[in-house]
Amino acid sequence: MMICRRGQLFAEAVFLLEDDMPKKHTTNPLLIARVGWSNGSQTVVLPPGCSFADSVREVFIRRDGQRLVLTPRPTDWSGFFDVGLKTSADFMAVRERLPIQERVV
Repeated sequence: MMICRRGQLFAEAVFLLEDDMPKKHTTNPLLIARVGWSNGSQTVVLPPGCSFADSVREVFIRRDGQRLVLTPRPTDWSGFFDVGLKTSADFMAVRERLPIQERVV
């Protein structure tokens, strides 16, 4: 099953087994994704409003306990390099320098 708010596009889909589902009604309606098999591979059909962006062709799969977490796989490195822009000016300003190791050949 998949947690998704109706009408929103999520970058990450979280699939839960029935044991993880909330026992009482919540304010956010839960939508159900269909799970099936096609050509020997398991498939998940996402309901409308819970799909990945059209540009997403592959996803990373991470197991978190009994949950499966799908995250879009980036198509380029731009997001990786943007992280450097988000660090503070003093990032790594003070760091321990270890002595050069002497190696015997």
